[in-house]
Amino acid sequence: MQKEIRTVCYDDELHLEAYRFEGIAQPFPNHFHDYYVIGFVEAGIRCLSCKNSRKCVPAIWEMCVLFHGGKNQFYRPALPCVPAIP
Repeated sequence: MQKEIRTVCYDDELHLEAYRFEGIAQPFPNHFHDYYVIGFVEAGIRCLSCKNSRKCVPAIWEMCVLFHGGKNQFYRPALPCVPAIP
């Protein structure tokens, strides 16, 4: 079983939160934020939904994802899902 790592940092000067999740297999249920969220995926396939559009996204190389504040989203490890984004 892979070890889960959860790290949280806050910068008082920039007023930014940073989270690092490694080895997390649980889904993040449907939710939204009042602010933009920038994500970085190093490897693997993730299923996500944003504005009720579901896609499986392969991270063949490292990739960044950006979620607009106020938009519903969920995120989970790859399971049966719609075809991947080309």
